[in-house]
Amino acid sequence: NPHGGNERSDSAGGGHAHCGAMVYLGGTWPAKYRDQLFMGNIHGRRPNVDALSPKGSGYSADRAPDFLLANAAWARFINLRSGPDGNGFLIAARKKDELRQQIWHVSHSGEQRRVTHDLNHYHGISSTLDRTQLLTTQSDRESQLWILPFDAPDTAHPITDPRRRFDTPVWTRTGQIIANLAGVASLWVIGPDGKGQHQL
Repeated sequence: NPHGGNERSDSAGGGHAHCGAMVYLGGTWPAKYRDQLFMGNIHGRRPNVDALSPKGSGYSADRAPDFLLANAAWARFINLRSGPDGNGFLIAARKKDELRQQIWHVSHSGEQRRVTHDLNHYHGISSTLDRTQLLTTQSDRESQLWILPFDAPDTAHPITDPRRRFDTPVWTRTGQIIANLAGVASLWVIGPDGKGQHQL
């Protein structure tokens, strides 16, 4: 596939999996970016830029040079919105081995700053016209591991804190439990009573 995320598709803008769009309306970046269309390129680790020009009742878009190429292989540009000072944009993105998207601020120079620092998941970004307020969806879930005796289902009881969010558990031959810790994609060993939790 010459247009996939295979590190060989730079001539095609990094591939054709796009997510999120922003027309830059700020005044602090170079004039060439004004009124241009930015789109997150998921596999290409970059925001693509298209030059807009009026055509009939709408616009046509022609590919312009890429705005930046992220050095980190985990970079995923999902949603783009310009910042309140017109000097950067906010994105919902996730790091490698993390299942939760966080809000990041990227400046014109390429400097990255994480805005949110929690265990929640953020998706979708919108801003007010003056870009002083940001609107996003914060989602979270709780999950627990429960012990359910076959002959006494009424005695079913949880053995883990719901904030730990363990899932997909399996019993081992030694009577221990191995489960995935959701949100960070890591395997943990847990005692049959929920105690002795430690990461593999």
